Amino acid sequence: MTSTMRLTSNVPKLGGGARPGSNGVRSAAMRGLGICVALALATSAAMAQGAQYSTLAYGGITCDTWASVRSSKPNEAAVYEAWILGFLSAYNAFVFKGPNVAAGADFDELRGMVDGFCKQNPKDDLDSAAQSLIKELLKKNPG
Repeated sequence: MTSTMRLTSNVPKLGGGARPGSNGVRSAAMRGLGICVALALATSAAMAQGAQYSTLAYGGITCDTWASVRSSKPNEAAVYEAWILGFLSAYNAFVFKGPNVAAGADFDELRGMVDGFCKQNPKDDLDSAAQSLIKELLKKNPG
């Protein structure tokens, strides 16, 4: 199963350092990011070990849902995108041997990578898309 994620111009790019404001999309995305970071911690550690684990929150939505929400519901998509960023952040914090597995990529590129995975695997979930994203990023930034 995969989830849908979409950052808008109101949501900071990786490394942007923006703080949540009063904007509803950004605030929802930042709240979602905080929740997703906590939820993704166990997921990324288990992924690195190749272990079985339960994905939490939005990791279980399908790639079909991801594509649908990305094209029609920007507020909901922003929350899914925050989940992806939380997954990457947890991987950086607990697994990666460098500061940022996504170094050199902006979120438009990351989103495109997730879109590509989901187009090829519409019945997979967002967790699988995030894992695939990390595997692709590791080719550029092995840590």
